[in-house]
Amino acid sequence: MTREVEELCAALDGLRAGFLKKVAGLSDEDARRSTVDSGTNLAGLLQHLTFVESKWFEENVAGSKASGTRSMQVDLSVSLRGLRAAYRAACERSNEIVAAIGDADVPLKRRTKARNMRAAILAVIEETARHAGHADIIREQIDGQTAAERPPASLLLARMPAVCPERPVVPFRVLHREVARAVVLVG
Repeated sequence: MTREVEELCAALDGLRAGFLKKVAGLSDEDARRSTVDSGTNLAGLLQHLTFVESKWFEENVAGSKASGTRSMQVDLSVSLRGLRAAYRAACERSNEIVAAIGDADVPLKRRTKARNMRAAILAVIEETARHAGHADIIREQIDGQTAAERPPASLLLARMPAVCPERPVVPFRVLHREVARAVVLVG
């Protein structure tokens, strides 16, 4: 895998871990509870992100059929534990696909606005970051817990020196700004 792909994956892994921490310790009922007029809830966001992983990596990058449910309406028979397991499995499959290809410039198997694997990874980073922000607000409205009160979520800062030892560790806000700029350039 190229260094660029490793760095993009480290950023995505940090966001994924952060999202999972946002739903940690919740009951199934609280995970389905909506605190906003749109009806958005944490269980629905998690189900949607599972689909996003599959759509971008399994379908667009690898050329297979996407699995999962795009909808944020979660069937009552599906537990939060099951949703977390499905999300972890989708992320693992995504990582395997990316590692097998290893090069950000490889064209996608499916025709999309994104041209290559780099753009696909950036699209998932952007979608995961957006929904993680939604999750922060919803979680705070559910039980008052804020991101500052939860343990640090990002694996990014811990992993970055191993991925890119010659670069200094930068604050996440600075890195997020750089990723957002890259999304604009690629998009």
